[in-house]
Amino acid sequence: MIPDAGSAGAVSRRAAALPVLAAAFAYAGGRWILGTTYGLATTAEGLGLPVLRWHLMWVGLGVWTFLEGLWIPILAALWTWKDPSARPYVAASLVGGALLVIGALGVIDLTRSGAYLFPAAFVALRLLASRTDQAFLRATFFVAALVCLLFPDYNLMTGWQMPWVVRAPWGWTPLEP
Repeated sequence: MIPDAGSAGAVSRRAAALPVLAAAFAYAGGRWILGTTYGLATTAEGLGLPVLRWHLMWVGLGVWTFLEGLWIPILAALWTWKDPSARPYVAASLVGGALLVIGALGVIDLTRSGAYLFPAAFVALRLLASRTDQAFLRATFFVAALVCLLFPDYNLMTGWQMPWVVRAPWGWTPLEP
């Protein structure tokens, strides 16, 4: 955990971002090395504007399946970030998230592509822990876990159902484009 600014052992935001950037470069470099060494090609099949147009019919369902109930703490964290000096961070988070959602909608496997938003749940946990009391934090994540249990994404599209699962209302839409 990164200590708050001004406390003993505090780390600057730039220094805290270095491991994330290093991981991104390591991933990209490793992927490039494996691709060139073993002749692995990434095709452009299954992405682009035709896929985006088709997914726009399913935007609610598709975006829901990215994180399921973890949208609740993410939205709660953005809501509790009321400090006027934090507005640029909130705006950057919303713009970055929106760009990722649009990018994910342009790929045939939108659930997996949208799962790149998952680290936002950890950011939300950190923000809620620093800006709210423990009871609110626990209640928010309890509701999120309950929603994830009751409305799993596989139940929405595939018809697969466990006996205790409630079928989400937006899962009843027809699957034909």
